[in-house]
Amino acid sequence: MKKTIVFFVCFTFITQGCSTLNSSTQQIKIACTPSDGVTLIVNSQKQPQCPIQIDVPRNKKLTIEAVKDNYFPYSKTVDYHLNGIGTLDAIGIAFTFFSVFGLLSAGAWDLDETSIDVILSKNK
Repeated sequence: MKKTIVFFVCFTFITQGCSTLNSSTQQIKIACTPSDGVTLIVNSQKQPQCPIQIDVPRNKKLTIEAVKDNYFPYSKTVDYHLNGIGTLDAIGIAFTFFSVFGLLSAGAWDLDETSIDVILSKNK
């Protein structure tokens, strides 16, 4: 009986919202073709150049827009999903309510794509 209680206490502490320890941002890479003269906007913020590596929130949809003279505008939305750590927190909820805090944190999620190729098509 004592071993069972010790196991349960240890398991409870191990599964208590591990996602809260994970970073709330995720690094993405964006490359543009062509890359010169492109105006790149990520989550409504103009970026200084393309290609670029930036950190963005991992628990929110990512919006990417690119424009260039004589090219059609580019637009893309990247969704997010529950990651492995978040899944463990979800399982941990069955044993202790405190795991819900990890599931609610940004660290429980990952973007569906982290490397995006922006290919602009020439406007004829």
